[in-house]
Amino acid sequence: MRDADKSMYYIVSPNSFAYNPARINVGSIGYQNLDKNVIVSSLYEVFKTNDDIDDRFLWHWFKSDNFYKLIMQLQEGGVRLYFYYDKLCKGTVLKPLIEEQKVIGVFFDELDNLITLHQRKLENAKKLKKSLLQKMFPKEGELFPEIRFPDFHDAWEQRKLGEVAEINPKSELPSIFEYVDLESVVGTSLISYRTETRETAPSRAQRLAKMGDIFYQTVRPYQRNNYLFEKTEENYVFSTGYAQIRPKINSRFVMVLLQTDNFVNTVLDNCTGTSYPAINSKDLAKIVVSIALKKDEQKMIGETLFGLDNLITLHQRKLENAKKLKKSLLQKMFPKEGELFPEIRFPDFHDAWEQRKLGEVAALSKGFGYSKSDLMDTGIPIILYGRLYTKYKFFINEVDTFSEYRKGCVTSQGNEVIIPASGETAEEIARASAVEISGVILGGDLNILRPKNFINPQFLAVAISSGDRQKSLAKKAKGNSVVHIHNSDIQDISFSYPTKEEQYRIVILFRDIDNLITLHQRKPKSQIRSNYSNAKHNRPTFS
Repeated sequence: MRDADKSMYYIVSPNSFAYNPARINVGSIGYQNLDKNVIVSSLYEVFKTNDDIDDRFLWHWFKSDNFYKLIMQLQEGGVRLYFYYDKLCKGTVLKPLIEEQKVIGVFFDELDNLITLHQRKLENAKKLKKSLLQKMFPKEGELFPEIRFPDFHDAWEQRKLGEVAEINPKSELPSIFEYVDLESVVGTSLISYRTETRETAPSRAQRLAKMGDIFYQTVRPYQRNNYLFEKTEENYVFSTGYAQIRPKINSRFVMVLLQTDNFVNTVLDNCTGTSYPAINSKDLAKIVVSIALKKDEQKMIGETLFGLDNLITLHQRKLENAKKLKKSLLQKMFPKEGELFPEIRFPDFHDAWEQRKLGEVAALSKGFGYSKSDLMDTGIPIILYGRLYTKYKFFINEVDTFSEYRKGCVTSQGNEVIIPASGETAEEIARASAVEISGVILGGDLNILRPKNFINPQFLAVAISSGDRQKSLAKKAKGNSVVHIHNSDIQDISFSYPTKEEQYRIVILFRDIDNLITLHQRKPKSQIRSNYSNAKHNRPTFS
């Protein structure tokens, strides 16, 4: 940048703050702690503090609810809202003595560092687990795994699955039993079952479980919803949607083997069907697998890697609990149809909510026609409608698909709410997300809402995606194999909202819940190092 024109930039010296006045509402503020000058766009506001305020104390105050409230009160503009430095100077900061400020600033810095450290450990552990699953079993066509425990050097043997396990053994069902259908196993966990009799049970109730049996999902096996039955009870019966595998070798070793990418990919190669690929038990029995000959090696691999599944189960339960909490709050924190008060709300808020049609609180428009074929490895961030089902939740602050600008394309300003205009089911398209970043291309088949100043965009997205508003939106969808919803349908939907401050508090709550859900999704799928330490110091070595 030495020879570049710097007239469009500001110099930011060390120990300075800089923020984007158009994006400060989504946390676009930074602190310059380098020992040299840097430059930012002239669109930014840059300032330093005086001696009676600690910068780290102020930095954490900028992340607080109080600062966000100040922004909401003083920002100005039309469609695009701004919070300039003169508005910032009108704010009041409650602060203790400088010594206490420094203590508070250091405390929150250390807390942030601890959170960052744990996040890195979680991601690294997750990557390690995936790598070990690939490397502790031989690759296709090979007889030695890439890593293994010490004292094991023999080549592995290749056998057909039907040679090392009995597939679908015959048995007589008890008169009363616990029935496990295809929805009852998620991941490697049994999450539900129901009591049936021989007379009332569905015809698919055929597989009587015995301790050590593995139940392998033969329909859509890429989901890897497989269960190792280690209960002592003899009254559990599984659906014929599972292949019952009764290993002649270590059951946990076989269970882990069935979860590897090589095995799953081989199964998929032998499946029939497209929407619901499935493999029959005879073809499953013919699949060739690599087997460690030593029972001790089978046991150590099985116990080490199977222990990961127990940890995954724990995190899945935490995740499901967080999702249930979110679902419950979404129902109770918004007034039901025809009512003006929610069932539960934050303290200090007592006024009735106001009710209007969506067309009265937001300007509606459409995205511009891009499709999957227009995506590129790099370029301008773009959101296509299909990603609202698979990727995004209420709040979009990061986009990982790209394309290029075209004449007539629509880009975000950072205050939009988007709703898919088409999908496979009415329930699928009855959802909304708030786009919190500017400059993102909004693709075709997206309905775009730009709320007026008295409506928080994030609140609008949460409100549309829950309770009676979501049901009303779903009812507006039209079509058979593909359903559509138009802006003309959306604008007539009734919408209740509280004060801007209460909207903000609701947004913060659901953002925290989404962050909690994301955290559980990122939890490590292993505590692999401790498992290895417990295995009599037997750590795997690279060959």
